[in-house]
Formats: sequence, C-alpha cells, structure tokens
Amino acid sequence: TLDSRAFDLDSIKLNGGRFQKGDNSIIWESKDSAKLRFLGRGEEGRVEFWVNVKDEIETFSPQDKELVLKNRVLISEASAEFEVKLNTNLAVDQKGFFQDDVFGNQGVHPLVVGSRNTYTIIWQAKNRYADVQNSTVKALLPAGVELTGKIFPEDSTLTFDSGSREIVWKIGDIPSGTGFFAELPGPSVAFQIAFTPTFDHRGKVAELVGEARITGEDVFTGQVVSSADDPIDTTLPDDESVTEQMGVVQ
Repeated sequence: TLDSRAFDLDSIKLNGGRFQKGDNSIIWESKDSAKLRFLGRGEEGRVEFWVNVKDEIETFSPQDKELVLKNRVLISEASAEFEVKLNTNLAVDQKGFFQDDVFGNQGVHPLVVGSRNTYTIIWQAKNRYADVQNSTVKALLPAGVELTGKIFPEDSTLTFDSGSREIVWKIGDIPSGTGFFAELPGPSVAFQIAFTPTFDHRGKVAELVGEARITGEDVFTGQVVSSADDPIDTTLPDDESVTEQMGVVQ
C-alpha cells in the first residue's frame, strides 16, 4: 500500500501486477508471475515496481519530522515491513537587488561601461523534515565583482577567499522546520557587492554572483545533503525596479 501524501501515484510503473486506486495498493497474482504459481524450496521469486517520491511532502508543525517511508508486503499469511529514512529538504534562496533598505546602493541603470554599481545579495536558508548540522552556503564571485565589506547582520560568519573567489557563509545547526513555520524563521545574511562593467561586457548581461549551494549533515539519516539556487545576473529578476533591458551593459 502506498501513501498518497508521500508518493506521486501517477508515476507508478509496474512489471506485471495492477494498481488499485481505492486503497493505493499493488497486487500481483499467479497469472502475473510464474514464480507466484509455484516456488520450490530454496528458490527465489521477484516482482518489481517503480514510483517517485514527491518533491514536497506537507508537514504541519516543526515536530512533524524525521519522516520514514514504509512498504508493507503480504504473501499469503506471511508479511514483512520495510522502512527507508527520508533525507531532509535543505535549501537556500538567493536574491539580488539594486533598490533595497539595507545598504542604500548606488549606480545607474541601464548599466554603463566604467560606471560602478553596488548591489545587495540576500541568502536565506530553509530546512524541512530533519535537523541539520555543520551547514554552509558557498558561491563564487565572477571576475570584476568585489565585496564592499558591508554585511548584515554584522556578526555573520561570512568569509571571502580572494584566491578561489569563493564566499562562504557558515550557519551551523538548522532545526527541522526552519523557514517553513512562523516560529522558526530561516537564518539569513545580506552582503553588498560592487560591479564596474568593462568594454567586454558591452551589449551583454553580466553575472554578479554564481549559484549559491548549501550543504549540511542530516542528523536523522547521517547523510550529507545539498541543493543550490540559481546565479544572479544584472537583470535582477527579484528587483521590480529593474527591467530585463536595464541589465544589458551599454
């Protein structure tokens, strides 16, 4: 029997057998497999099916965590139950703005070669299903983009390696449900960057910061989990004051 809350039942693929939508069960009969008609001592029989786990499984409180997928199999009077621990959903939202109330950015739009613009990049972490420890967010700054040194909150553990051009935000522990429930707002950091377009950028959209990738250790499953959000370029899709054409360097 499959739980519709956890599984995408439209994705089921069967090797024989039939799926019953009434109770969300899969049934194999002897007509579907010769091994179900007769199985001798020491022999093995096998039936198969495939189903996708949903990308998002609804939870209702921070205590609704450490999810387990269960599969119960019945063969005549014998039965067995199998469990698979579900990894947490650890994510980071990366957004970029020219107009904001954090740092008061300066510059011109459309962008002009040789004119310095400053921007605000915001990272927010979210975590669902299980506690995470030793979490970090990393992203690369393209050549020509620099940090101004402005960070909020000022005590955030944000560092920059000038050699690798990697920004690293060390978050640490993130409880289950963080960023999904009002009582557990997600940790966030804002930092300001500066970009001065060159002649090589003329007529193009320029990247301001590479993809942001968050990584951490799932305390429940013991596995390393990771995900990423898209890079930010000068079109600034999150900033309503900047149109796509404004992001092209003049």
